[in-house]
Amino acid sequence: MLGKRFLFFSFFFAMSYSLPAQFFVGIKFMGITFHIDKNQNSDLYKNAFGKKKRLAMNFGVAVTTEYMFYPEVSVKIDQALFRDCAGKLAGMTMFNFRYTVDLRKAGNASAGLGPFFYYRKNWNSFGNYINDGYFKDSKNGKWQTKLVWYGGELEYNFPLGNGLDLSTNILPGIPVVIALTPGVRMKISQ
Repeated sequence: MLGKRFLFFSFFFAMSYSLPAQFFVGIKFMGITFHIDKNQNSDLYKNAFGKKKRLAMNFGVAVTTEYMFYPEVSVKIDQALFRDCAGKLAGMTMFNFRYTVDLRKAGNASAGLGPFFYYRKNWNSFGNYINDGYFKDSKNGKWQTKLVWYGGELEYNFPLGNGLDLSTNILPGIPVVIALTPGVRMKISQ
C-alpha cells in the first residue's frame, strides 16, 4: 500500500513540475456562520443574531496557499485561527483538490474537496453545555476536535488587477453550519 501511495505522489509532483504552474496566497477574515438547524447549545453563542441565534459572527483570520498545476486543477491548504460562536479559541486546517472554472472578466469560481480538521477550546467548561457527541474531547480535556474526510469548499475570485483578487469562500459544513469568509488572494507566480 505504501508503494502505491509513493508512486501516486511521485507521479503527481513530476507532472506538476512539467506544467506552467501558478501559485497563490490569500488572507481571509473569519466571518459569518449560518447554523442550519436550531442547535441545542445556541444559548452559548456570544456573537449571534436573531431570536433563534442561527446567524453568528466569528472573528479571526485564515491564511491560504494554492498551487494551480493545470488551468483548471489545483491543490489548496487553508489554516484558520479564530473565535468561534461561543467566543472560544478555535481553528481549522484544510487540504483540498480543486477544480476551477474561468469566468473571463468576471474572475473564476472553484470547488474543492478534501479533508479538514476543526479544533476548539472545550465547551465543557460552560456549565450549560450539552454534549451531542459531534466533537471528540482531547485526552487532556482542553480541546474538542472533529476530522472530516469529505469536506468541501466553494470559492469565487473577482480580479482587482495586478494579480490581486477579491476572494470569498463558502464552507458548506452540512448538516451543521455554512461559513462565509471574505478576503483577498494574490498571484505569486505565473
